[in-house]
Amino acid sequence: MVQYHVNARMTDRPPATKPPQNEIIYSSPSDTTASIPQPRRDPQEQLGNDKTEIRETAIGSRSRWLPSRWGQKQQDVGQFGARGPFGLRLLHASPQPLIDIVFVHGLRGGSFKTWRKGDDPRFLWPQQWLPMEPDLRNASIYSFGYDSDWGSMNPSVLNVHDFGKTLYEELRSSPCLRQNSDSPIIMVGYSMGGLVIKKAYISAHQDQVDRQLAKRIRCIFFLATPHKGSDYASVLNRVLKISGVTGMTSPREYISELTRGSTSARLINEDFGRCGTDLHIYSFYETLETSLGVSSSLIVDKDSAVLGPGFKNEISRYLNANHRGICKFDSPEDPNYLSLKNSLSSAVQNLLRDVLVTQERVSKDQVRELQGFLGISAAPDDSHDRIEGSCQWINDRDDFKEWKDAEADTESLQSNQYTPSIYWVNANPGVGKTVLAAHVVSHLTESNLLCVFYHFHIGKRALQSLAGCLRSVAFQMATLNASIRTALLNLREESLMVDLDDARAVWLKVFKSTILQTPRLTSQFWVFDAIDECLGYAELFTFLKGLRSKFPLKIFITSRKLPDFPKLVRQIDNCVVRVVEIPVVDTMRDITLYIRDRMEVLPIDREEDKENLTNEILSKCNASFLWVRLVLDELESVYGYESMMSVLHSIPEGMISYYKRIISEISRNMREKHLIRAILIWVVCASRPLTISELAEALRIDIKVHLASPMSAIEGLCGQLVLVDKQTALVQIVHNTAREFLLSAEAEEFRISRTESNERLALCCLQLLVSPPMQPPKHRRLLGQKRQEHPSSPLLDYAITQFSEHILDSEVESNALLISLNRFLCTTVLSWVEKIVSQKHLHHLTKVARSLKGYLDRRAQSYLSLDRPAETIACWAEDLGRLVTEFGGALIVQPRSIYFLIPPLCPNETAIHKQFGRLPDGLKLSGFSNKDWKDCIVALSFEEDTAATVICDDRHIAIGFDLGTIQLYKHGSYQKEQIMKHAYPIERLALDPSGVFIVSASIKDIVVWDLDGNILWQKKLRSRCILLTATPSLVICVMMSAKAIWWDITTGEELVYHQYPYRALDSAERQSKGPTKAPFIGEFNPGLELLALAYQTGPICIYELQTHEWIAWVVDDNSRNVTHLTFNPSPDVNLLLVAYDDSKLSLYDPWYGTLIRSQQPDTSAILQALSCSPDGRTFATVDTQGHLRIWDFETLAMFYYVLTPTASFRTLTFTTDGLNLVDVVNQEMRIWAPSALIRNPVEREGSRSDQDTAVPVTAGQYKQFRSAKLRVAISHECYPILVSGNHNGDVMVYDQDGNQTGVLYAHSNSIIKCLALSRGNDIASSDTDGIMKVWQLDTSQLPVVRAARQRFQVHFKTAIRQVLFDDEGKYLLVSTTDLDSVYEVATGAVVGSLSFRVNKRQIWRWTCLQASDTTKRFVLVCDGSVKCYSALDFPSETAGARIKLEFKVDPEFTITSIDSITVHTETSSLIVDVSQRCGYLTSSILLIFRIPDLFNPEQPEVRVEPLRVLFSDYYMHFLGLNLTEFKLVFLHKNSWVCSVELPALADRHYTRHFFVPNQFTTRANEIKPWITRDKALIFALHDKFAVIKNGLVFQETVVQD
Repeated sequence: MVQYHVNARMTDRPPATKPPQNEIIYSSPSDTTASIPQPRRDPQEQLGNDKTEIRETAIGSRSRWLPSRWGQKQQDVGQFGARGPFGLRLLHASPQPLIDIVFVHGLRGGSFKTWRKGDDPRFLWPQQWLPMEPDLRNASIYSFGYDSDWGSMNPSVLNVHDFGKTLYEELRSSPCLRQNSDSPIIMVGYSMGGLVIKKAYISAHQDQVDRQLAKRIRCIFFLATPHKGSDYASVLNRVLKISGVTGMTSPREYISELTRGSTSARLINEDFGRCGTDLHIYSFYETLETSLGVSSSLIVDKDSAVLGPGFKNEISRYLNANHRGICKFDSPEDPNYLSLKNSLSSAVQNLLRDVLVTQERVSKDQVRELQGFLGISAAPDDSHDRIEGSCQWINDRDDFKEWKDAEADTESLQSNQYTPSIYWVNANPGVGKTVLAAHVVSHLTESNLLCVFYHFHIGKRALQSLAGCLRSVAFQMATLNASIRTALLNLREESLMVDLDDARAVWLKVFKSTILQTPRLTSQFWVFDAIDECLGYAELFTFLKGLRSKFPLKIFITSRKLPDFPKLVRQIDNCVVRVVEIPVVDTMRDITLYIRDRMEVLPIDREEDKENLTNEILSKCNASFLWVRLVLDELESVYGYESMMSVLHSIPEGMISYYKRIISEISRNMREKHLIRAILIWVVCASRPLTISELAEALRIDIKVHLASPMSAIEGLCGQLVLVDKQTALVQIVHNTAREFLLSAEAEEFRISRTESNERLALCCLQLLVSPPMQPPKHRRLLGQKRQEHPSSPLLDYAITQFSEHILDSEVESNALLISLNRFLCTTVLSWVEKIVSQKHLHHLTKVARSLKGYLDRRAQSYLSLDRPAETIACWAEDLGRLVTEFGGALIVQPRSIYFLIPPLCPNETAIHKQFGRLPDGLKLSGFSNKDWKDCIVALSFEEDTAATVICDDRHIAIGFDLGTIQLYKHGSYQKEQIMKHAYPIERLALDPSGVFIVSASIKDIVVWDLDGNILWQKKLRSRCILLTATPSLVICVMMSAKAIWWDITTGEELVYHQYPYRALDSAERQSKGPTKAPFIGEFNPGLELLALAYQTGPICIYELQTHEWIAWVVDDNSRNVTHLTFNPSPDVNLLLVAYDDSKLSLYDPWYGTLIRSQQPDTSAILQALSCSPDGRTFATVDTQGHLRIWDFETLAMFYYVLTPTASFRTLTFTTDGLNLVDVVNQEMRIWAPSALIRNPVEREGSRSDQDTAVPVTAGQYKQFRSAKLRVAISHECYPILVSGNHNGDVMVYDQDGNQTGVLYAHSNSIIKCLALSRGNDIASSDTDGIMKVWQLDTSQLPVVRAARQRFQVHFKTAIRQVLFDDEGKYLLVSTTDLDSVYEVATGAVVGSLSFRVNKRQIWRWTCLQASDTTKRFVLVCDGSVKCYSALDFPSETAGARIKLEFKVDPEFTITSIDSITVHTETSSLIVDVSQRCGYLTSSILLIFRIPDLFNPEQPEVRVEPLRVLFSDYYMHFLGLNLTEFKLVFLHKNSWVCSVELPALADRHYTRHFFVPNQFTTRANEIKPWITRDKALIFALHDKFAVIKNGLVFQETVVQD
């Protein structure tokens, strides 16, 4: 074997350091024993051959239990010494941890040494053997080490008490143990280690603050533990003799504690006896004497090793071992090991008896959730025929063993950052690569290694997608590993929208930010078969470039020989890539095994005949498994030996010739030729493998043929081209070469046209999609009823999930397809949506939207007109994509909401609203409505702050401001999470890819922060920063002085400092001694190989970072000035995009500076911002005239534009999934989500027509609010009117549908702050200047309302916080920041006032209520107290109960305000809506109290706790009371309107009604929504109202978690 070390270009290292090496090891096919770098061997292994032979014999037949982990041995001995490390060390992390086992050694032992026979790490049985036991698969295993080496020369004052306390603290503080805070713990102690465990357990019981650890320790194993001590001389002398020491070198207190009758041992036993009687205890004692030189003896006898009476749950057992051998074993079949292991298994099963059942149910539920989230129906099939003994050659290869068994180096272990190790097998088609991959999967699984796999399959689009592969890998890893499962579930909660068809989006969100950041001790194995059949395989290596994971990742790959293989391997930095070709001799050996196995079923009895036939096949097979399999299939139908040989001689060599022979024979079947052709079309063109029943149904629909015996027919007619898997019942093409043949002209009359065949399949699918089982409910009342069952077609599920794949690949000229598709979209499309979403496959909606758009784009490229059916398809392509972004959450929660709840909320001109949004029993939306989908989905104001820069990662949007602050917003909810205060204005921001740090650059310094806002380090800058970037380990800054600095991102250590001087085009200018030009903009390429610097005048200079050398100029022929430049983010696309001052766009090859193409926009305005999407396919620009455009990167073709208002400052950036564009404009952030950003995956577009073909340009719409924003609004309790006050001071009135009917009056030059309406005809309003007005209304001509006359006006000196009429409207309470006043409405006279100091009231709000004695009362809730005041005699308190409200808010939150108080007298309920804050996070909780009679003077002072609390994890807003049904209505955090019954608050249920669009509930809307007396829901949106009616009739009961 020959090794080649290829220097890869730098990615994550500073240029001045030694460049990382990409070690590529090429193995010659004929060289299976060539040398590879061997790890160092332990000196103990060199002691003699006898010892080695004994050890290997001991391993024996169970060698599969003992992987040769020599790297681990080196680590054990080299890093920690032979004894092992001190402290608590994790030996094995269970993928599904439910229990923890902790081992504690004894005198002069070690955390490794005690449990290992010799120095071979394969004999460290707690780490190497126990994890292989099925009953212990849920156990994580630890070992605790402490300094018990009494033979050391170092003095020690430690005793058993110290060791026990240390063990207790290690157990209590271990991060791994805290992760599973409820899992039981089993302790295993050897000799004195048992005493240490007892002391630790006593300490846990004595901890009065934290009792959790004491509860978790449920079982203890004692191995030869001297509970009762022993005579000092006998024990000590024996220990000394065992250790080979003739006397103590220094006093050791812990040895004296082992003596029989010692005070310490007695106290430990007494304390342990009081607290440990309920423990499950296993006590093992020795039965063989230990050699002490001239004599031998038992070190710890049975009497001392068994606790005895008082411990009812103790089980004592003997082991046939001496004191030293009781914890060390020869092999996994050692009887002593089996006895101890069986006891451990029994203890674990007893402790987990109930937990396992519960955990299995929870795991299944979680897996089902992840199936929907990842769009996976099941794990991939691995049922491939394997002959016993075949592929064994790879197990024996040294390089394969090294790849599989090698442990991580010390540097990786310390940094917890690992790079992938790759084993790549190249081979020709048909030689058994898939069988080899299946063998490797089986081998790894049998070795108890965590292995996931994926078999790519060309021709089956679902099996060609890299995104599908990644989703499958993620799902398999989640099923195997609880921590990964939890991490993915958390991701699902954080981010609903992941584009599952975009491999880059899946990699960034699911893998890079989640799975790969989940720490695991054990290696994870990925097996990828036939990666050359993946359409986007090159992108996988882009993802692996520079990868650092939290666990060792090992990847096994098989493929054909790829032409771009060297390029792919070179870009994988720091990886060891082992490249192997399947040796011909091994292939022939496996083929021989396969032939001999198949010979057993052939009608041949003589062994000589079998051998001759075998040799004949071998001589012609040319090392092709496929050819051999097809030949043997054909021979099974022949019975005479001579006939067999004749057939064999007639079969040509080579697959194409063989396929032609098969086609020639098939063509003779004239009667059923059409059936054969139909079978081949469906098998070749189906987007996933069909089952036998699915294929039979497809043939019935397609050609009206009923197969009486489908399997016999398929095998009999097409058996040599089609393979039927007996286990899975799947029908597949026999090999990819057969598919390629049938799609080529060489198949002659059986040639399959891809477009015609896909149209044929699409029409069959659409026929099923409009069949009776797909008919939607006609009325909302039918939703809760069981629908009439219609016989379902076996092919229906395939049609539901795959029909769009065939539409995309169909003939665009077909009118039949257009008509069928239009019929489906006009009739049963909502049933299809429900079925898709019920399977949690939300991404299918996006996929279908892409396919429909792609189909229409192909029609446009063929210059076909957009007729009515095509227009309908275009509308639905838009609507389906928007359903995911606007209503995805609602659909996941309730799929049936698609029928009557969602269509009415869609824009009026959309297809879904026109067809299904105007049903008489659906929701009714009036007032505000959109005509079309909004491209700008969020507009968030920064108030007075002016933004300067913006950057995104998977979870956050970070914005830097001129005032020096950095604001961090959560992506998706856009809620502010953090503010960081920099001393100077922010100019640049960077986020490291791992999401741990944020880097800011101002005009004077650079600062690295953590996400909690803490400064990690800070450096002064000598010049202004023009370029800032961060990697997981580096911060790189380029300054205007053309100097670049590399810092360590964690420590701030300066690693590299280098200057890149301007290189002039003119040689004379280069020789000039004048000052060099200063760059004003710069950019790194994605691999950190190149730096591009642009100047005010002159060419762009390109520098190679590895050598710091200039390599090229980028020159514009017209000497335009550069305004922006960016490299394509994809490492596969080596292009530099440059924007010039006249808006010209140009693409260059950066390595040579050559122009590739250019584009001149139709306007010549200067670009303000340019940003490229993370996948490199799209970029966006915005110019000074407000034109926002989106372009295809490689073609510079614009495909979206929208005209927006102009602004003095503007910057753009894409979110990491590329589906949103963040547009920061002065004091505002806009989030754009045009459907144009939903593009087909790159491999799909790459398979279409030429990319240079013009793509239709979509024109977007942007609506700028020009009216004054509403600041406060209320509804009248008696009349069907709404009243609002706006930012201009107008008080306006609306009808019950939200339509404005007039302006009542105005507050001049002020903003309306408070409003109140009485039951009569009065209105009170206050403004920000402290002016309060009271007007009488004229309601005689409803719905027209006008202001009749002003009753009175008052000007307050302090800000007004609340105005409130009493129940009858005769009195008005006005509350300011220091004064409460009550006025008589009719006269304006002051009844009374109550003044107070500002610091005496913290949180308060007023409400009114009607007493039984008709007394008018105002109720004040202030700082948790409830007081009643008389309106007639204000500020006198009324007689009655004094109530103290006792409640808690969410942990770490504090109350900021009371937003509303509602009293429901019929149920004696007091409802308090409270706002709370934690840092920059704000939320609300709702407190519902049952209050006593407030008016009973005999009622004593009482303390009341809430009967029910709606916490912020699901509660968003209080909407009001449904008085007719005694229900409290609130807005759930997931935007569903819900209610609870006031009389039944103790029931942990609530009713879910309908979903509200996010634009109705965004925090940018200052007015909280509310419910009116007629059960309409009112939402204020800037200057309009949205009124939703008929929503509460939809009801579904939900159990509160």
